[in-house]
Amino acid sequence: MSESNNLAKNTLIFGVSGTITKLIQFALLSLYTSVLSKEQFGFVELLNSTTELLVPILTLSISESALRYALDKNSSKSAILSNGLAIVIIGVLFVFFLYPFFVSSFSNNIALCFCFLYATSATRQLLGMFARGINEIRLFFFSSVLNAFALLIFSYFLLIYNKSGITGYLLAIIFSNLLSIIVLFFFGKMYSMIRYTAIDRMLMKQMCAFSLPLVPGLISWWLINVSGRFFVLEYRDVAAAGLFTAASKLPASVNLLTTMFQQSWQISASATYDENGRDQFYSEVFKSVSALILIFGSLMIALAPYLSKLLLIGEFYSAWIYSPFLILAAVASCYSAFIGTIFFAAKRNAITMRTTIAGAMVNVVLCILLIKPFGILGASVAGFASYTFIVGYRFLELNKFVSIQVDLPKLLFSALLLLVQATVASFGEPRFFWVSFLMFFLTLLIHHQSLKGLLKQLSAKIMNHLKHAAG
Repeated sequence: MSESNNLAKNTLIFGVSGTITKLIQFALLSLYTSVLSKEQFGFVELLNSTTELLVPILTLSISESALRYALDKNSSKSAILSNGLAIVIIGVLFVFFLYPFFVSSFSNNIALCFCFLYATSATRQLLGMFARGINEIRLFFFSSVLNAFALLIFSYFLLIYNKSGITGYLLAIIFSNLLSIIVLFFFGKMYSMIRYTAIDRMLMKQMCAFSLPLVPGLISWWLINVSGRFFVLEYRDVAAAGLFTAASKLPASVNLLTTMFQQSWQISASATYDENGRDQFYSEVFKSVSALILIFGSLMIALAPYLSKLLLIGEFYSAWIYSPFLILAAVASCYSAFIGTIFFAAKRNAITMRTTIAGAMVNVVLCILLIKPFGILGASVAGFASYTFIVGYRFLELNKFVSIQVDLPKLLFSALLLLVQATVASFGEPRFFWVSFLMFFLTLLIHHQSLKGLLKQLSAKIMNHLKHAAG
């Protein structure tokens, strides 16, 4: 099977998984915003964001190494998983050691939930990445979908029926993570690979050497994605942070494209990096993905005021006007992730670290400058500007060792259309909504040929799967 077919097949699997998960997350957003106050929602999301920061720091981002080294054909899968789990366990013990400190800041229940939230999040991430590395794609798909459905069920029971508030929100995530861990651990037969004697210190040094440069980069990603919430909290209040967090959920549909594609792109980009025709393959993939990202991003900006009526309940609805620039940031993030995956395949993570740190610095400076005068909108614009900076920086670095053919005038004109669309939409005036749809149709017209080719390939792959299933 050609690598293009592999990429299409894996993207389809990750796409179905990601779509189901995202639809459930949208349902959860309606649930959260109908049950929790702005202050409660802002608080629990800040706890979630803190967990996202701690996982790469305390695990040394070892899950990324587990994926990359497991992709190598002759690697010892037992040693990779055992090494990774050893580092995760050390991080978990450290978090529980800090439990008395957490109790001094939160209630006892929330402090304990926070410790278990970290433990289950770090473990699930490692096992999930390892499953992808050993080509257990369908198992990864099943565990992700199961996690999403379990989160929906637990959230409904704990928030609606049991009325547990913040504690129920956190427990729902913990229980769904545990269920996903159990599935990966037993159905992937990972229990048979984990042995103390399999820990290889030399391999662990190599894995850490690969993953450590990713840690500053992941922290910087966190700063770009989440620091806006903390700056809004600092310069405004918890309610404003809650509104900004709610507005950030709508662009998650664009990030879905990044996630479902990047998960398969990491595998294909690594498999073809040392092969002839690599640059042509990368260029073809970039052209198709670029068309999809731009068209979908433009569509989401046009639909933002209407989708928000379904997803942002009551007092949260007013936050939709901040979503257009957050959608632009998500679009730029997709391009950044595409290039970053090539750095991942080339094992040049130092470039990823350098470009991301620079982008984080841009974001922090812009947040300080823009949030005071412009509030939540300033945080949205800062995120978009920092991601755009990273994309430009990464393209310059990429051209030093990989040649990707890009129709730059076409790309820049499309980006200008999206910028105009987002600016007009941010005014929140219904009489100007037609401008968003006009920009969308222009973007669709510019890229329809590339999108047509991509959809044709995916349709053929779906039909093949249906034929095999029928046979």
